[in-house]
Amino acid sequence: MADERKCPTCGAINPPEARFCSSCGAPLVAAATNAIFSSSPPGAAGGAARTLTLSLDPAQAFAAFQQAGIALGGAVVGDAPPNRLMLSIPHKDAWTTIGFTAKLDCDIQIAPDPVGSRVTVSTRLHFASAIPVFLVYLVGGVAFFGYGLILGVAIDVWVYYKLNGEASEKATAALIERATAVAAD
Repeated sequence: MADERKCPTCGAINPPEARFCSSCGAPLVAAATNAIFSSSPPGAAGGAARTLTLSLDPAQAFAAFQQAGIALGGAVVGDAPPNRLMLSIPHKDAWTTIGFTAKLDCDIQIAPDPVGSRVTVSTRLHFASAIPVFLVYLVGGVAFFGYGLILGVAIDVWVYYKLNGEASEKATAALIERATAVAAD
């Protein structure tokens, strides 16, 4: 039949809804595949967003992302199992945050998909958590460089886009990588 699935490992024929081979147990779909990747351009809302498909039901995907967020030092700030999870993940580095911890808000939406779950992860800088960083750069631009307030503000804008872009992208990738590793176990 056309609807049956052939195992890529042993060649056995399986029912169309099967996710694993009934003969050898091999997965019939990849554990995780990036279906869409998009990152907001600078000057737009910022942050990072990725959509992927997991061969897990929504409840399992929810649990995997919850465990991954906690493993990354994050905290659950809101949830509606198994469809939505909101995490706050800390970000700290020597250059961009100069030792302060900024928080990144992750909004994870999970929907049923024919092969398991479609997961969309959106990450943005929690602006209020980065105010100490902005103040240090603002004062530094004014006091040390002597160019006044304009340079301080310009540095702050650069830091905002750096945190909201690059840091958000790294946090999103780390969260997805950790969640797929949890799901594989």
